[in-house]
Amino acid sequence: MDRGEELKLQYLEKLIQSGEKDRLKEALRTQLIECGWRDKLKSYAKEIIQQRGLDHISVEELVEEIKPRGRGSFAHFEIPTPLFFRAPRLFPYFFGSLCIATVPDEIKAELLQRIRKFLSTLPT
Repeated sequence: MDRGEELKLQYLEKLIQSGEKDRLKEALRTQLIECGWRDKLKSYAKEIIQQRGLDHISVEELVEEIKPRGRGSFAHFEIPTPLFFRAPRLFPYFFGSLCIATVPDEIKAELLQRIRKFLSTLPT
């Protein structure tokens, strides 16, 4: 395992141990519901089912169909050095299959700020 992977695992462990990961996930979930993101993705799934017909699409096919609309890249976040190496590559570890492509920029920025703040408290 390279040094970068070791750091990711250490940071993830600290997030979990501190309870910060759960707090971040709950805050994100709440914000996504409040901004209508969840409802929009659900509506999109319903559209696909209506277009194809319930008997002509499996759950796996539906998931594959809606993934591109919701899932995106984490690389576009700008993080000041020395935190650059920490946060962008950690998003998938922290939030799994978070559908960030359609998440409003304000929510992404707030989440990133909270992660930065947490990581800045850790020894380098």
